[in-house]
This record gives sequence, structure tokens and C-alpha cells, in this order.
Amino acid sequence: MKKSAEFVELTKRGNKLAKRFACETSLCHYLSILEGNTRGKVYVNSASDPSFAAVYSYLYKGFQIMGSPIIGTDEYVALRMLFEKELIPKLLKNEHVGEVSYSCDTEALLENMHIAFFDKEQYEQEYCLYTHRPGSPTPAFENTEYKTQRITKEFIESNVEFSLVLQDEILRSYSSIDAFLKQGLGYVALDGERIIANLISSGSYEKSIVLGADTDSEYRCRRIAASLLRSAQCYADEHGLSLVWECNKDNIASVGTAEKCSLERRFTYPVRWFELK
Repeated sequence: MKKSAEFVELTKRGNKLAKRFACETSLCHYLSILEGNTRGKVYVNSASDPSFAAVYSYLYKGFQIMGSPIIGTDEYVALRMLFEKELIPKLLKNEHVGEVSYSCDTEALLENMHIAFFDKEQYEQEYCLYTHRPGSPTPAFENTEYKTQRITKEFIESNVEFSLVLQDEILRSYSSIDAFLKQGLGYVALDGERIIANLISSGSYEKSIVLGADTDSEYRCRRIAASLLRSAQCYADEHGLSLVWECNKDNIASVGTAEKCSLERRFTYPVRWFELK
């Protein structure tokens, strides 16, 4: 008798698992979760031979759907039950998340989710993925009036603001500050000793690091984020790393930062969501 389809949580992570699911349009942050570098949860259709994965990010509070598309009715039922019996009541509600948000590695997986949640009113926003590869052409470095500092153990120990401003943000992605220092990358802009902007990684996969930036509202429109990103590009070139930058297509500031730093736009992808009522 054929065993009914079901999903299980996978706690064992590693490079082998990440490579199993990686494709050209996989997002670095979620590959980092699969590899075990970044905090998250992984649910698969088979513990011994997984081909379909729903990967949850504590940082983004959303899912990436990865792998081969499901086909059978029993698989669709199992996927729907995974969300309704496990993920929504035991994960999302405990995280105080009011929606199911997801992106997918392929169009076929998007169609899977559309079919599985056919009765939900779904919304969509388009995101852009940019990259910087080692040795790629970059514009001349633009200095600002503010000091740029790479986040190191010494900086953390000497800056009193770090634990108040950045520590919690980093720990949404990494299991510890030591893990961030070992596997991640970060820069800050300082006005005196005050942290006014930051550029922090949220994951890594092989030789790629995904970054995001934030600038205090009163310091925006001063090219500070671009200056931090240029510092990261120099570091990446020196260490043979690629950088990944993802942003909402309508986020003019983030798109502008990517273009100022001559990042290559590789593709766009939709993020869809439906509300929990």
C-alpha cells in the first residue's frame, strides 16, 4: 500500500542539502539556511530523499519554496495541511506574523502554491536581485563626511551603541555574534560614536554573501548606503567573494544604491502573500 504524502521538519543541514536544492534563481539567504549558516526552519516532503522544500526565514518571516514541483493530489493536500496544521498555528502565530509570505525558485513552484491556496486572495510585489562579482567594474569610491567602519570583534567591544542598535538585528539571522563574525560581513557609518547607517549580511552560500542596508531617516539621501556598499565591494574583491543585493522593485533608494555601485541586475522575482484571518 502506498504511503500517503506528508511533510517533515528537517533539522540536519549542510552544504550537501543546499546543493541539492540550489538553482540559478535560488536566493542566497535561503541557501544559507539550508547550509546551516543562517537561522530558519526547513520542511521537506521526505527526510531521506527530499525533492520539495519550504524554507522559513526568521529574518524575513516568510518562506522560499524550492526544489521540484509536486504533482499528485495527495501532495497538494499534504502541502496545504503542512501550513494549516503546523506552520500557521505553531510557527507564524508564535512569531506574531499575520500573513503567509513566500517566493519560489521557479514558475512551476509558484503554480504549485497558487493551486494549493486557490481559495486565498493573494497579493504580489516584484523584487530585484543584483550581484557584484569579484573584479567587476565599479565606480570611483565616493567618500562621505562620515566614518565607515567594518564590524569586527574589536569594534563591537568598543562601541557602546552596537548592542542597542544592531545586535538584535544580527541575531535574527545568525545563531550568535561569533557566528556572524565568522560567516558574515558588516559595515557601519558613524557620526562621532553614533551608528547612523549599517550594511549587514543576512546569510552566505559558498562564496556569495547577501547584504541589506539601513540608514537613519535624518541621514538619508547623503549616499551613505552606497559608500558602505562600496566598502563591501572592495572587501569582496580582495577576498574573492560575490555580493548579493535584493530589494523591492519600487524601493527607489535601494535600486538607486545598487545602480550607483554598478551592481548587475540578474533577475526579478515575485513575492506573494495572503493574510491570516
